[in-house]
Order: sequence, then C-alpha cells, then structure tokens
Amino acid sequence: MNKKIGRRRPWGMRAKVWLSLVAFGCGASGFSQMSAIHDALPLAKDAIFLLPADQASATHVEEFSWSSDGKYLLIRRRLEDLTTREWERVTGGLDPDPSPVHHQLAVYSALTGKTKVLVDVVEPTSINSVFWIPNTDSAIVESTIIDGTQAHTTLNLVSAVGGPTGSLGSEDNVHVRGLGSYPELPYVWFSDLSPEHPGMTEIHFIGEKGIMGKTVYVPAVGGITVYPRFGKLLYFVKFEHGKRVPGGWSIDPTTGDVERVETIPATKPPVVTPAELQLAVKGSPVENGDETESATVVSLSSPSAKKSIIVSTDGEQGELAPGSTAISYSSRGSLMVRRVVHVPLEYYKNQLRLALRAKALNTAKQLGLALIMCASDYDDKLPSNADGWKSKIDPYLKSPGLANAFNYTFAGGSMTAIESPATTILGYVSGPDGRAVVYADGHAKYISQ
Repeated sequence: MNKKIGRRRPWGMRAKVWLSLVAFGCGASGFSQMSAIHDALPLAKDAIFLLPADQASATHVEEFSWSSDGKYLLIRRRLEDLTTREWERVTGGLDPDPSPVHHQLAVYSALTGKTKVLVDVVEPTSINSVFWIPNTDSAIVESTIIDGTQAHTTLNLVSAVGGPTGSLGSEDNVHVRGLGSYPELPYVWFSDLSPEHPGMTEIHFIGEKGIMGKTVYVPAVGGITVYPRFGKLLYFVKFEHGKRVPGGWSIDPTTGDVERVETIPATKPPVVTPAELQLAVKGSPVENGDETESATVVSLSSPSAKKSIIVSTDGEQGELAPGSTAISYSSRGSLMVRRVVHVPLEYYKNQLRLALRAKALNTAKQLGLALIMCASDYDDKLPSNADGWKSKIDPYLKSPGLANAFNYTFAGGSMTAIESPATTILGYVSGPDGRAVVYADGHAKYISQ
C-alpha cells in the first residue's frame, strides 16, 4: 500500500480538512432528517411521525391508563423518600429509618407533553384504583384511609384538567365491585346486591359532575345490557338457565326512572374494523457474556402498508392511546410516552424524498473524501476500476460496504493532472429523481433528472 505517514501534499491537506467539515455538517443534517423518516409510518390516508420519548414518570408506577379521547394518561404511582443517611443505613445492613410513603395520582398530557400531580396523599391513606369516565376528562378515584384498626374506602371525582372536583361518598353507599361502562356513554355505573332491599340490585350512575339522578333498584334477576341507539338507555335483562327471557327494565340514568319493557329492541353487534395501527411488545434473547438476557422491543405496525417502526428497544407494557395520539410504555422503571403526529400523506412522501436525497448526498461526500484520502496515500493517484477501488477506499469509510452505493466513473490516474477539479466528475450515488454527483475537488451536489 506504500503509506507515507506524516507526509501530505499541501493541496491534499487543504482539501481533506475542508471536505471533513462539509461532510460533518451534512452528516448531522442527514441524521436528523433520516431519524424523522425512520420514525414515520405511512397509512392509508395519511402518515404518522413519532416524536422523541417523554419521561411521563420516573417513579414507581402501579397503574396507568389513557382517557377515551387519547388526550390524557392517568398515572397511579408510589413515592418513597430515602435520604443519603438512610441509604447508608441500608448498605450498612441496618434497617432504614421510616420515611413517608406518598401515593400520587398524576396526569400526562399528550398535547403538551407535560406531567402534573393531581392528588398527593401520605400513608396511611393510599390510592387503590382509578376508573376513567368515558368521553370525559374525569375519573373516579378509590382511596383507603386506615384509622387505627379500621379501613375506610372513599370515592372521589378527579378532573384531568382541574384536579379533585368532589366526593362521591364511601364504599358503604356506592359499591364498586360491579363497575360497568360503554364507550359511547359519558358515565359509568356501579351495581351490587342491595343491602337494604333483599332481592334487588342497586345501581348508581356517575358522570363527570358526580352522581346522576338517583339510586336505582331493579329485581336481581339478570345483568345490564346497553342499547345506545335507543335513547341511550340501559336495559336490565332477566336470564333463566343461561338464556335471556324476553322483557326487562329500561333505566334513564339522568333521572333514575325505571320502566318495565315487555320487548327489548333487537340490536346488531357493532361492526369491528381492523385497527389501522397495531402495537406489539416482543422479547428476544441477547447474549451477555456467559448469561442470556432478554431484550424487549416495542414496535408499531401498519397492516395495510405492511410496514413497521420501532418505538423502543427496551420497553414493556406498551399501550396505544385511543385515536393513536401517543404510545406509552415502561422502560427501566420509568413510564415513557412517544407522542404521535398525523401529517398528510403527500407531506410524508415529500419529506421522504428530501431525506433520501440528503442521505445520497451525505454518502457521496463521504465517498469523495475517502477517494481523496486514498489518493493522498498513493502519491495523489486515484484508483481505477481495474485496481479494485472499493477495497482500497474501504479503510477510509465509516461504514464498510458504503462504496456499494457508489457508481465510480473516473478512469483513475494522478489528481495533479486534472485541469478542472471543480468540474471533473468522479462518480455518483443514485437517489430519488436524480443523483448526488462527486467532483474531483471534493464537493458534491445533487442533480435532478
């Protein structure tokens, strides 16, 4: 190879320094553009872009769920304060001093990318569970307060926008074991056998403003069936021997009025269309020395487009928000969210063309720099196709095999014999509707066809 360490011709040195700076600048721009394209997915009518991940919560998350419109993510978490002194006691084999344990309810906004605390309580009060009210920004929070040997369960309303809005009472008067809801209705209901009325079922309806109407009592003979097309009423239907008996009771949740219905209108099951986006969480074994660990990949795919993109390489418990507004997943103990931006399909295609052009131009500049560096080590002689030029410039490339994308058209020979380096073409890299052309003075430009 006849490398001449320490000897460089002045022109070659100037060209390499200049070309290195240009290649670095283009590389940063190209990386940014290509990152956006790698995080984009075309759909049938538009395309989506995944924004960089937000850390929605860095503490111990016990439960999280999206609102029905995909705008808010409720987070139930636990915080334990451990000071440096307490950690020293732990590492020294001693029990740590008691520290306050906080139970928090926080909300993450898919619109702003920010998380705020709605409820913060300290043990012996704890937050047990949270229920979203469909089609609203409100949720029902079930908490427990321990007073000596007694435990009291309470229900409260919380708004994702304004925080706590009111109390619904205790579990003594609102039973939570029979939770029910329907996606199209802006309320939930709780049903259980009535402790005060034997043989009757007690039903409470709760909307975003609290308890609706009045407590409803119907015979405890069946379950609740929802017919939202018929006045958005609930029909409490009777079952015998596993079969539905004609008739039932219709309930108006706003007033609590109950009416006997001899014939319940027939309804067709809703037509379920395949989801345009599908989220998958898959684990795969990874060799780590003598041990085998598991790496979990969260990916988002479009069955219609037959394409997929990676959301996270170390995520777990992935969940796609309703309306495809965001994706939530846990990662190394933190709750992460990547927001989803929908853009017109033509905009995506244009950005893809620009990114592929930038990639081709960046590749061309790297190859031009590699050719000049190679020539500098070979007495300023550029290789020819007969010289095996690919193997000669490979040591000067960041990525092995990058030369496979290059169409080398120069016949080879001394660079000092080139009369007009700025107009002499060394080769090109093909791209969308054109090519990125490399010239003998080291510059490259994209020429559209």
